[in-house]
Amino acid sequence: MSEVVSKGDKGMLGIAYCGLDCKICNNRTKEKRDISRKLMDFIPEMDEYVKFLGDPRYNGWAQFKEVLGAISEHPDCPGCQQDGGNPNCEIRVCIREKELTFCYKCGKFPCDKLDPIMVELSVKNQDAMS
Repeated sequence: MSEVVSKGDKGMLGIAYCGLDCKICNNRTKEKRDISRKLMDFIPEMDEYVKFLGDPRYNGWAQFKEVLGAISEHPDCPGCQQDGGNPNCEIRVCIREKELTFCYKCGKFPCDKLDPIMVELSVKNQDAMS
């Protein structure tokens, strides 16, 4: 996660308010969703198998199916600057209240809302965010 964003990535579209590169975020990749969808194809077949086995290790099967189904339906995240991600993220709320585009532009940067990796990436990615 210490990858630096290249200057070709226009800040607002490729970098989150906190400085993280949106392209390396798990929610931006389709891979999890696609794998989950493939696994969902086997669920009907596995339902019968799980019942047949009667193994207590499969007691969480229904919950597993529910979580897998949610992952397989999860939409792509366009990034927090495009209204994706967690709408209640305290960083996002703070930045929008201050009408800033990135944390490093705040007079209180770095603050306790950012974990150390976010501070490091904000500093490294400042050129791409300008």
